[in-house]
This record gives sequence, structure tokens and C-alpha cells, in this order.
Amino acid sequence: MKIRVLYKANAILTAIIFLVAIFVPFFISIIENDKQVSKVEKRVLSKRPKLPYTIEEAKKFPKLFNTYYSDNFGLRDWLTTYYKLVKYNLGDTPSQDVTIGKDGWLFLGSIKKGYNRNDDPVGDYRNTNLYSQKDLEAFANYMTDLNSWLNAQGIEYLFVIAPNKHTIYANKLPDYIDKVNKYSATDQIIEHLRKHTDISVIDLRQKLINQRDKQQLYYKIDSHWNHYAANIAQYEIMQEVEKRFPGKIQVELKELKDKKRNGAMDLATLMGVEFPADIDPQPIFNKSCIPTRAINANDNWPKYYTMLCEGQKLKTLIFRDSFFVALEPYFSRKFKQVTYVWEKSNYLSLIENIKLDKPDIVIEEWVERMLPFVPKGFNTLTKKKIFNNSHQLIFSNDWNRLKISSHINIIDNKDSFHLISTKDDPIIIFPSLPFKKNTKYILHIKIKSSVDSILQVFYSDNNQQNYPYSEKNTVQSYINKGDNDIYILLDYPNLGKHLRLDPIVEKGEIFIKILEMKKI
Repeated sequence: MKIRVLYKANAILTAIIFLVAIFVPFFISIIENDKQVSKVEKRVLSKRPKLPYTIEEAKKFPKLFNTYYSDNFGLRDWLTTYYKLVKYNLGDTPSQDVTIGKDGWLFLGSIKKGYNRNDDPVGDYRNTNLYSQKDLEAFANYMTDLNSWLNAQGIEYLFVIAPNKHTIYANKLPDYIDKVNKYSATDQIIEHLRKHTDISVIDLRQKLINQRDKQQLYYKIDSHWNHYAANIAQYEIMQEVEKRFPGKIQVELKELKDKKRNGAMDLATLMGVEFPADIDPQPIFNKSCIPTRAINANDNWPKYYTMLCEGQKLKTLIFRDSFFVALEPYFSRKFKQVTYVWEKSNYLSLIENIKLDKPDIVIEEWVERMLPFVPKGFNTLTKKKIFNNSHQLIFSNDWNRLKISSHINIIDNKDSFHLISTKDDPIIIFPSLPFKKNTKYILHIKIKSSVDSILQVFYSDNNQQNYPYSEKNTVQSYINKGDNDIYILLDYPNLGKHLRLDPIVEKGEIFIKILEMKKI
């Protein structure tokens, strides 16, 4: 009898708990106003759908309401917080973008198959994201063009790679994450630039690894370095600046005082879990200027702004990302004028800022997880200017003289060359062109593509007897889905008369609006 009573009481209690779990969130969602943003998940929540007035709206309404209610039921943030806390304490990450390491260290990214968010820093550590040989050459060409263009105006250039946290604190990554290749994209690019160019590239990895056991250089619960690492980084960069401008900048390591930091830590925010305060050292700036912010028409902090420091001698223009936040206090006190631009260098921005600021040196910083990345050709706009100044046109939109591969369907060839390729590698062959030895030409292509792809121009060697095209005699350009305006320099002393254009490398639809060749 007693057992039956206990069994019945247990069943009733279970039913009550179940009903409370079902109806309490429902009633709270009725009482409370809907939130626009979840403070726990840091995202915009779905809005309540309007009542349907048509059959089509009625069909969509259940799905829309389900999405809305999933985002707005009562106690959702509270339940989500404790769900994430339980997962973390069980050793499982509550965020697809965070990997739990050893000793309380968190790392951006994931080893899960198919993960490609946040530039895949775990894949970078494992050396799975690598440059092809062509991409290495394209990167080196970009850097060489940029450096030469700046040097011609009396401006120095430094390229800085800020290491991923995974690179410096590999010993804190979980044991199941291992390397699959010997070299990383950073190894590739540094070796290639130093071997084949005169670009000044600053590699901070070994300096930081040597210091990691003496000081905590990166935040445990954030993806960025702290001032211990930034102090070392600024010292290494300033040494390179001083080599180019002897006596014009003081190179020194600053003293730091220990502090703690709560909140605004990116990995902790992604996890949705509260952590103890992290170490947050702060530099001590005695006997230095107090930097002032210049107000100008382009001021748009933090994306673009200028700092001034009386008593210093040099001006610099810095293209940067979030890793430069910790470097700013040092640079703002070491340069007479420093302009920070939160983007990668590009021709238009350089033209504008060099005209305004007249810098002595351009410094560009990329975080390691940006690699492998190949910027679009720096000298596109310079080639455009050269092309427009030339009047020696040798080919211009003569669509009827072009030959195409069999798997290309011509839709229109009047105002533009509208093509659909049903297979990979569509090929367009130019008529025989009057190329001359030791002469430069520029091919201008205005093209709209249905896919992101690679455009290739194959040129022949004047001495070649057999098939005129080969991979070694090719120029490539990345094209985006949509409109593209491309200028390709053909600077080959023994250029033959044969020319081939592969507008994309896969099947797709293209509109070639302009196809012109000029001698320059």
C-alpha cells in the first residue's frame, strides 16, 4: 500500500514538473515584452509574425510562428545561460566557434569537419590552409608592386604578421589537435618574400614563444594578445623603423603594471559563460607626450583616425586589424603623426592618405589567421591609367573574330558577348594579334560573372613550335560574382601571336562587355 502511494505521488510530482516546465515559459512570454536582442547569445531575435490574411500567408505562418516562439519563450536567456554553463563544466564547448584548451585557455575556431568560420585558425595551426605556388607568386607580385610604388615616392613599407594565439600557445591546445603538414601558410609567405623579394616582413612568432613561459602574452578567454605581447611586438617593429630612419625614433621596451579585466572578452562572449577576470597588463608612459586626436573630414573612429604627438619626428600610415588595438598606445607616442586605417592597404586609400598625411613609412599589420590570402593586384588602377593614356588600340570588342570552345553557347554578341558554359574551363581564342618583341600590352576586360572564379589569360612564346599554350605562360586574376573591371599587363619580351582567354574555370554564365587590347 505504501509503495503504491509513493508511486502515485511520484507520478503526480513528475506530471506537475512537466506541466510547470511547459506552461511557465509560455505564461511568462505572454506577460513579458518581446526582446529585440538576446544578451546571452548576442544576436537579433525573430519578430512576431503578422496574422495571415491570404492562403499563402497562412501556409507560411506556422513555420514563422515556430521560429518566433523558439526565440521568445519565457526564461529563454536564463535557461540558455545554465545550459551553456553545464556544457562547459562537462568539458564540451557551447559555441561552435570556440575550442576549450588546457588550464582554462580558450581558442577561436573548431576542428570539426567542414568548419570554415573566422578564417579557420585551428586549420591554420594544423597547417591545412596553405598557399599554392601560383598564389605565393601572386602575393609576392602584389607586395613588390606596392613596395616599389611607395619607394618611388620616398616612402618606406613594413609588413607585420601578428601570430594567432594557437601558434604561440600551442602547448595549451587540446591534445587531439595536431599538425598534418610541416609548414604553415605563414612559413610559406615569409620564406617566399625573403627569398624572392626585398619586402621587409616582421615575423614575431619566435620572439613571443621565447617569452610565453615568463609572462602571459595572450588573454586566456579572448583571441587577442595583451600588452605583454604588444610591448614585445612594438619593440621589434620600432627596431625596423629605426634602421630606416636612424636617430629619428626611440626604441624601448616599456614597463607594465598588472591589472585585471572583466567583460568584453570575445571568446567568453561567444561561449556565453562568465569567467574569472583575466590578466590585463597596462603600459606605463612616463616622460612621453599625451597623444591628441586630430579632427578631420575623414575621421571615423575606430575605422579611421589620426593621432598627433608633439616632439616626435616621423609620420606613419598604418593599415591594421583588431590586433593593433594593443599597439596603438605605443605608436601614438612614437610618431609625430599616425593615421590608423582599419582595412588592408589598397590603391585608393593610399592615394588619398598619402596626399593628406605625406607619411615617411607605411606599416601594414595582418593577423595570421588572414592567411592564406592573396590581395587583388595592387597596380590595377595604375594599369588603368596607363591603358587610358594609350591610343594604340590593337583589338576592340570584335566578337565575331573570337573562337570559342564547343561547350560554350553564345546568347548574344551584339552589344556584349553573352555566353553560357555548360562545362568547366570555357575557352575563348583571340585572332592572330600583331604583337612585337620587347613591347608591353594591356588587356582590358569588363566582365559580369555568375560565379566567383579565376580568369586566366594564356599567351604564346614566339619560339614555340607546337601547342602554343602552357601553364607557365599565363596571367591570372580573381573575379567576383557580379561585375569586374580587370586590366592585365602582358610584359613578356618574346610574346607570340596567340592569345587565349579562360574567363572562368567552371561552368557558368558570363557577360563580356568590353574586351580591348592596347600597346603601351
